[in-house]
Amino acid sequence: EGEGEGEGEHPLGAQIVWDAATGDLDIHLTKKDTQGRFCIGSLSGTDVPGPFSVDCEPAALDCNFTNCKTTTTTRPQWDGVAGNSAGDPHLDVDDLSGNGPENINVDALAAGEYLLGVYVYTSASTALTTNVTGTLSYDGVQVYASAPVAMSSTGTRWRDLAVVVSDGVGACVEDLIDGDIDDDCPR
Repeated sequence: EGEGEGEGEHPLGAQIVWDAATGDLDIHLTKKDTQGRFCIGSLSGTDVPGPFSVDCEPAALDCNFTNCKTTTTTRPQWDGVAGNSAGDPHLDVDDLSGNGPENINVDALAAGEYLLGVYVYTSASTALTTNVTGTLSYDGVQVYASAPVAMSSTGTRWRDLAVVVSDGVGACVEDLIDGDIDDDCPR
């Protein structure tokens, strides 16, 4: 059950928690690709991402439970350095049974845009309704906390929560839940 600690200061830390004591939700942190897309993977065939993310296979820059655990041989390559490096994300906590947290951290954040999303992994045959909250920290300081977002295994299974815009030195967070997708980060 689960893995890792996810504690400590990282240039970028992402976390989700939810209010159901059962059920499996999955955090995704995805770097925008060279075609300007936030490609996500590991969704079932009927689940719809968006409005900012798209379902791409393979989704080489999407950090999630299938490809980003600290024990994974080659995690998503975000910084252009071959092999796992400080600029590549790592999933430190993968909670399989309820409440969370799930954490993804990056130890050296490269310039780019990164999407935080959440997916209800629990099967539709198991009726799960929950509220999820996502947070982002920059250099150990929380810079974003989403409002609770209603999700379920039979309804809304994917949500885009926020976009981190980094210039390689600092970062800005665009809240995608607040109804205004262009109010927080000048571009």
